[in-house]
Amino acid sequence: MRESNLESKQRSTARLLASGSALRSANLVAQIVVGFFLTPFVIHHLGDRMYGLWVLVGTFIGYYGLLDLGLGNAITRYVARALGKGDREECGTVFSTALQLYICLGVVVVALSAVFAFLSSFLAHSQQDAALFWKVILILGFSVAFSFPANVYAGLLGAELRQDCMALTEILTQLLRTSLIIAVLMGGGKVLALAWVTFLCNVPRMASYVALTRRQFPWLRYRPQPWIGKWTKTLMSYGAFASISTVSDQLRVNADAFVVTAYVGLAAVTHFRIAGFMASCFVNLMIAVVGGIQPWFSRMEGMGNHQAIRGTLLFATKLSISVASFVGFALVAWGKPFIQRWMGSSYLDAYPCLVVLSLGYVIALGQSPSRLLLYGISKHKIFALINSVDGIANLGLSIWLARTLGIFGVALGTFIPTLVIKLTVQPLYVCHVSGTPFIQYLRELVRSLLLAGLALVVPVVISVRFVTATYTNLAVVGSVSLICYAVVTYFLQFTRQQREIIREAVRPRVKTVVRRKVLISEGDAALTVVNSSIPTSRNE
Repeated sequence: MRESNLESKQRSTARLLASGSALRSANLVAQIVVGFFLTPFVIHHLGDRMYGLWVLVGTFIGYYGLLDLGLGNAITRYVARALGKGDREECGTVFSTALQLYICLGVVVVALSAVFAFLSSFLAHSQQDAALFWKVILILGFSVAFSFPANVYAGLLGAELRQDCMALTEILTQLLRTSLIIAVLMGGGKVLALAWVTFLCNVPRMASYVALTRRQFPWLRYRPQPWIGKWTKTLMSYGAFASISTVSDQLRVNADAFVVTAYVGLAAVTHFRIAGFMASCFVNLMIAVVGGIQPWFSRMEGMGNHQAIRGTLLFATKLSISVASFVGFALVAWGKPFIQRWMGSSYLDAYPCLVVLSLGYVIALGQSPSRLLLYGISKHKIFALINSVDGIANLGLSIWLARTLGIFGVALGTFIPTLVIKLTVQPLYVCHVSGTPFIQYLRELVRSLLLAGLALVVPVVISVRFVTATYTNLAVVGSVSLICYAVVTYFLQFTRQQREIIREAVRPRVKTVVRRKVLISEGDAALTVVNSSIPTSRNE
């Protein structure tokens, strides 16, 4: 009876992860669509000069994100592990320590904003611009500072696998922000009004995170913690290496523009940026699709269920490769007509770069679950160093190849080290820390890629025969190709037990309690998933 009661209180994990991924992906698509249509609207109403000032302030504010120091990941990791162990005391300690740290970081953000505001007369060309600059940067600085403590609550929701709640909050916030931007600009508002819109839209977002966390963790209370205590050191240590990896990723992406400028020319940056932007959408989409699985690894570690970790890694990798393969195919097959329609024929030299970047990302992003596993069980320190080596090799090769191959050489400089590291070094390390046989992992990786390629035969035929450079045609061909690929992949890539997991994940919720236990055999590993469709309230 006790076991039955415990089962009745468990979430439908597959369903939570699926709904979270779907809403995160929808939020990303909405951001892209809104940006596509809203940017020219904003430029038209502000003018080039004021829009340039808005971008300048946004650049300053964007660097505040580095002050997160990887603490968001750290909170999710250790809270999820504590929940897996059933240790509420540890969960509360992590929450309280993180809240203190984020409040301090918020104070730092305010201080930096005050410094930038003071220096506004040196950063702007006129006193009028300077007066506007310091007001805007203070408003946005306070907005970021107040939102930092909300990151703690976001980390708690992530640990509870409630990515769906977080994504829905972001979608609603984006809808509110977009509506207010249109309203204030049509009403004659300018840059200062946009700053206030940003600040005001952050308030309900933060309040939502706090309210949702209180609902999920009604027993959680803040308790003052030592400033230099065990958990401060633990969170900062974890976050430091996570930050190194993040900075390596950012520098690798941003350095390409400097390489292109130095060795090809400033005008070529725009052409390369087109390929880079489309590739970055690929990266963000994969983060949205599989990012929610990281706290699940932390929970399994907290439970001591290493068999489930290995099984989840193999199954999630198969899912990730299936998604990444289709997105990579879409960029290769439809990237050229899309660029032609979107930017014009003069920018088609970006297409070969897009092809190379997409192929590299299929290999790298198809193995996203292995990276999330390392973060989920605090084995990411070596990975941070591996990622740094990847970044340095990328920079060196890009400089060397750019001299003779131009922007295509820069793309190739990104592709080569990614291919080597993602197919050898990273899998070897992941298999070592997870106890998964390397030969088994590599065999499943290659098999999944081959089956994904087989499932793409029909979409390839459709694309070759019917694609034209119009948005309507690309949308129709893309939809038909996706349906064909999904059907073939569903039956070809996954076993009967895995298809049952997928069906449970996407099946609509019912009010009655339905419990299913499905045993997934993945080579020598097994993953037991208990699905329960129960009320979402934790006040039971």
